[in-house]
Amino acid sequence: AYRTQRFRLSKDGAVANGIGEERGAPVFLRLTHTVGQQATVFLYAGAIFGGKLRLEDSKGNELREVKFDPQPIIGATFLMRL
Repeated sequence: AYRTQRFRLSKDGAVANGIGEERGAPVFLRLTHTVGQQATVFLYAGAIFGGKLRLEDSKGNELREVKFDPQPIIGATFLMRL
């Protein structure tokens, strides 16, 4: 998958009300463990490849874009059925 996340920057920051964007391709493995009949734990580990960060002003004009090296990612989810 290739993912993009856009977010609004703080009105008090260096680029007031600017827009940040992160792009990249996450590659990960998932380990699933069932605990009893009602709970499941999911563990994730991997990396984001082809990453880019983009900065825009409040009107959407590009100020800067930089590439970044692969970055590790980890995560966990706990699901419980009632």
